[in-house]
Amino acid sequence: MRNIGLLLIAILVLAALFLVLRRPGAEQREQAAAAARGLRNAVLSREFVRATVSRPGIRTVVYDWQVGAGTASLVTFDDGSTSVYLIPGGGFIGAGAHENVRRAAAAFRSEAAKALGQFHPVTEYPLPAKGYSTFYIVTDSSTLSSGPVRTSDLDSQDHPFAALGRLGQEVFTEVRKSS
Repeated sequence: MRNIGLLLIAILVLAALFLVLRRPGAEQREQAAAAARGLRNAVLSREFVRATVSRPGIRTVVYDWQVGAGTASLVTFDDGSTSVYLIPGGGFIGAGAHENVRRAAAAFRSEAAKALGQFHPVTEYPLPAKGYSTFYIVTDSSTLSSGPVRTSDLDSQDHPFAALGRLGQEVFTEVRKSS
């Protein structure tokens, strides 16, 4: 009988320990998600642009797409900096330090410049709905959006953003290979 009591106490202690240790993981995941959303919003609202020297042209190109139950935001800056923010949390920051990422990101930004006329100014930056992607171009004076694009449509060579989507995925692949 005493052994059963000790076993029950041990199980309760382990269960309590599991719950206590699990809670910080949930908090850390929420903190990571908040950080990723905050970085993305700072880029799209041009906070990073205002903090640097003003230059004409495209400063940043962002590509949001659904990944599983979350969103990946590829962010490429005109200085070669490249990051991926994962929402609900995590990502890769500083991937532009790798030459393969810099080259892929430059091609992605160049393609965005070719498509600039198809973007429109926005002041809100919602995450794309399931099955959709969104491209953003950030300049010193505004943030422009492609609007929601059905992700499956990006596979069609006829779609105006197909090359941009393909090049964005190439950047993401180079980021993953370098990390």
